[in-house]
Amino acid sequence: QRRVHGKEGQALYRKVQHIFALPGNIKQHLAAGNYEQAIHEYQKATSVMEGSSSRLHAKIFREVAEQIEQFKRRMLNDLERPTEDKQRILAYLTQLSNWEAGDDSAWDYVRKHHAFVSKTMTSIVKGDSQQTSMFGGVEDTAEAAKSKVVRLSEFVASHLPDLWRGATWLLEAPRARSHAEDVKKMLVDILRQYNFNCKQMIFPTGDADPLGVPRLFACAASAVKCLERLLETDIPRDILTDVELLTLSTARSLVTSAFAQCKTDSLALSTEETWAVEHTNKGDFVTALPRLWLVIFSRTLDIFKAPLLPLILRNEKLATEFRDGFFDALCVFPDCIHRIVFDGDTIAQDSFILTAVQNVNKAKAQCVVPLVKRMQEMHVLHNAPFPAEQQLKDVIDIYEQLEVMIFEVYMRRKILKLNKVIERSVLYEGVDWKKYSGSRDELRESAVSVGLHLVTVHAELRLCHPRFLPDVLARLLDAAVTRYMQCVKTIRQFGSTGGLQLCCEVLFLDRCLKQFRTEDEQLKLQRLCAYLTVPSGTDDAGSSASGRHSKRMNTIIERAAHRTQAQFECFTQLVDDDLQT
Repeated sequence: QRRVHGKEGQALYRKVQHIFALPGNIKQHLAAGNYEQAIHEYQKATSVMEGSSSRLHAKIFREVAEQIEQFKRRMLNDLERPTEDKQRILAYLTQLSNWEAGDDSAWDYVRKHHAFVSKTMTSIVKGDSQQTSMFGGVEDTAEAAKSKVVRLSEFVASHLPDLWRGATWLLEAPRARSHAEDVKKMLVDILRQYNFNCKQMIFPTGDADPLGVPRLFACAASAVKCLERLLETDIPRDILTDVELLTLSTARSLVTSAFAQCKTDSLALSTEETWAVEHTNKGDFVTALPRLWLVIFSRTLDIFKAPLLPLILRNEKLATEFRDGFFDALCVFPDCIHRIVFDGDTIAQDSFILTAVQNVNKAKAQCVVPLVKRMQEMHVLHNAPFPAEQQLKDVIDIYEQLEVMIFEVYMRRKILKLNKVIERSVLYEGVDWKKYSGSRDELRESAVSVGLHLVTVHAELRLCHPRFLPDVLARLLDAAVTRYMQCVKTIRQFGSTGGLQLCCEVLFLDRCLKQFRTEDEQLKLQRLCAYLTVPSGTDDAGSSASGRHSKRMNTIIERAAHRTQAQFECFTQLVDDDLQT
């Protein structure tokens, strides 16, 4: 019985000792950050001493309760902790709220967190001393707007999921379920504030593209990251609708601005053409324009990487706008070349015109096709309403049509010059073709000059653009025969010697360029020779005259060919050799 009483005394002593030690233990736990242990000790003290008539118990309990109240106030006033601490703190406050009747400190913490988020967003929008020092006092409105949008997005992405998780976790407690609508209003309020401020800075009234592409990209990327972060939580999707619309409108503005800038920079290349040529592996000459244009276009596509590309792929309308902007921008390089050739000052050298053709050809083969392939790798062309192959074909057609147009400019200039040489030889040397009595066995020097003019064309093409050589010389030969016929028809009458002389000159030119003959040119040549070798005023002497003069004409032509062999040797080389040079 003595032992029993001794044990009871020891238990009572330990209990009293623990009660007296409670204030000190709780203080130590709170100072060490052991909040859970401190709350556990507080709950024990409450169960033992709350409602006790003992004045000593009441004194000790008041001291313990004051320490817990200080802990609550400190937690409510300190929201600058990392996210994981906020969750723990809210859990501790919720424990206290569930334990103490009438305690609403956990809900107070949620409200203060909402007020902190709203106040911080307002501070970011208005600008603080840190932003002022960042921009050095210079009123760079666009840069400041971009910085604010990025900071707002990062802040909302960091704090809103934390606020939502804490509030919804708190709502699981029976006493807090009445705050469900208040929590939703908090989220709507923050997101409405975020959307309004971002729209004001990204799309100010009266300015379609105030930020420029780089800043707009930063805004769009931060908005997309913010949305993705929010979607990772279980925040109701209907609350995030406005954020999704903001993100899509920012991305759409970026797509429009980026390709508009690409088109502007591409057209600006027309003022930078210096005709400084660069060799290609085929021996043709091009300038730096195709290479610079590829850099401009590649830089534009580089913008649309993660996280923007997945957003574009998810939204069919945005993907369509992206594809349309891409193919529209592909057609700007032909506009640039068209400006250079047709809208600017007269091009100084004919070879520059062919260089322009080569630029278009290189851009078509080495820029357009790789860019379309890159778009396919980005999966933007998948599920398009029109097949990418058809759109590519339409773009290629534009390039090829421009090649033909520019080539015709070159041919027109060459034909005009050739026509002047022929006119001077036939019409403007004061020759009386009816009474012509020049050397009956030699070609005139002016006739040789027609061939020499084509030699200069051959040299120009072979040096810079050998792939054009066969087509150009074939067309020039045909144009020469046509012009000879036109000039001859303006002469009223030929003597037999004069007609023979002109016939030899035309046949000599045809002989020099025999590798470039065409069927059409041969038919024209036959009609011209028949016209020149038929004596005036006769109807049936054509065949006899042709037979009588054929041998003599061959002699004159062979003699001229031997004399000018060195001058016209370039025409005797194989066309394939020219193309491989």
